[in-house]
Amino acid sequence: MLERNEAINLIPILARSVPKRCREMYDRPEIEALYEQDFDLVLLQYVYNECALGFVDKILTKNGTNSNLPPPLVVFSVINADYRILNYVGGNHPSSFVSNPHLDFSDGMTFSQRLVNFGANHLHEAVRRFYYLPAMEAVYKEKLGRDASSVAEVLSKASLILSNGHFSTRPPRPNLPNVVDVGGIHSRKGKPLSMEIENFLASGGDLEDDGFILFSLGTYVLSSAMSAQKKTMLINVFARLKQKVIWKYESDDVPIIVPKNVFLSKWLPQMDLLGHPKIRLFITHCGAGGIEEAIFHGVPLIEIPFFGDQPPERQGFLVRLEWKDVTEERLIDK
Repeated sequence: MLERNEAINLIPILARSVPKRCREMYDRPEIEALYEQDFDLVLLQYVYNECALGFVDKILTKNGTNSNLPPPLVVFSVINADYRILNYVGGNHPSSFVSNPHLDFSDGMTFSQRLVNFGANHLHEAVRRFYYLPAMEAVYKEKLGRDASSVAEVLSKASLILSNGHFSTRPPRPNLPNVVDVGGIHSRKGKPLSMEIENFLASGGDLEDDGFILFSLGTYVLSSAMSAQKKTMLINVFARLKQKVIWKYESDDVPIIVPKNVFLSKWLPQMDLLGHPKIRLFITHCGAGGIEEAIFHGVPLIEIPFFGDQPPERQGFLVRLEWKDVTEERLIDK
């Protein structure tokens, strides 16, 4: 696990790891059987899933040949839709006031920030266009034939973009009518918790007044991979709190003494915990889904970002801490 908020260059990682999984997907008999099916709609999650576009192209082409009208293609973006998809459907996010998704600029950028933003957008697009996307196309063209459509050709057929974001949680940006915000669409009221968690919450202390804190860094950043120093620091902080703490911890090997007010679990019903009436705070890496669920339930947030879709503090509904700067004192003060 990173001990600093280091930038992670996903493009080379994905260009190495995705092709193997993609080839396995195309070789599955269940996938091959779908080529003969007729579809009324194709719904695609496109972020780092470009290798599946060969499959989508074959479905669209086959259905279009049979009925002279291919099914509509709807593209779902797990983050706020950005230039990586909008450029294919006639949209544009100007570098002058829409920040690159990997930068923390507001819509009121200085000249130097605009220059950096412009360069980042074009650099990222160049890497995608000339390195990453050709690697993805090469895989599906290897399986489906060299005449398969390019990524740009397939995505340009999209009729609708479902963007996992909301205008209330980000700076303004111009979107065409074919881009619809659906952020938080998965959110719901919390369901009853398991007896194990309920018994923990009911044990000792005054849950009615003090409540509990949820600490989770998502699926890809593992708490169990933290350094011993960071784990000890967090345990020391949690032990000083009046609140109980529920911590997503992915290993049975716990090299520290866990205080009575801390509950560890490899998996947690995050939505149900955020919907619990006694939750007081959510400490998170702030992935898009977790933010939307916390906002839906009105839970305060402390953000410790690592990479990807974490938002900047300017949005006003969270407190941000840098992982490299997290100390007992800073956490207690927050």
